[in-house]
Amino acid sequence: WLTKEYFETILRECKKDKGLIVTNITDSSGTTKGDSFVSTLTRFKVEFLESNCKEPHQEFYIAKTSYEGDPVIASLMNKFDVYNREMIMYKQTLPQMAALLLEIGDDDKLFADIVHVDFERSAIIFEDLSVSRFVVADRIGRLDESQARLTLRKLAKFHATAAVLNERMPDILTNLQGGFLRRTNRTFEPFYKGMLEVCA
Repeated sequence: WLTKEYFETILRECKKDKGLIVTNITDSSGTTKGDSFVSTLTRFKVEFLESNCKEPHQEFYIAKTSYEGDPVIASLMNKFDVYNREMIMYKQTLPQMAALLLEIGDDDKLFADIVHVDFERSAIIFEDLSVSRFVVADRIGRLDESQARLTLRKLAKFHATAAVLNERMPDILTNLQGGFLRRTNRTFEPFYKGMLEVCA
């Protein structure tokens, strides 16, 4: 369903251009073996013509979709309501957090720009950050000190912004609580115990 017509619809809305026409899309896998994502990531190069332009543009996106084709993983993830909470986070919470940072003149990028959130298909369309030369750190090689400092600085900013948002709008984060560590579902308990032992 990630077709030219689908991208045309969401780009017309995103760019506020009802005459926009998608002329071509190409896709490739957004992950490699061992990346350990709980979603399917697909990269897209989308070529389109805006109604006020004669020359076509191309932009790059990532579609993050549920494991709808794998019933085992799908049933596991559904118990944790992962996809729904993530979509709420990207559609509502993160834009409000970004606005809080802008209030204090901070335009630091903490997350990819969201193009579209599709609750019906459990999908999120983001900008592809690799175009801006962002990279995922090598989990085998680990972070060096400067990368670790950058990560912790951004994480601290993320948590501080969420705390301010929660003060201004009490209970806004309530629907996002849960995660994989919970008393009512111990599916991931062996994983976390093993990881803690390795870290210790």
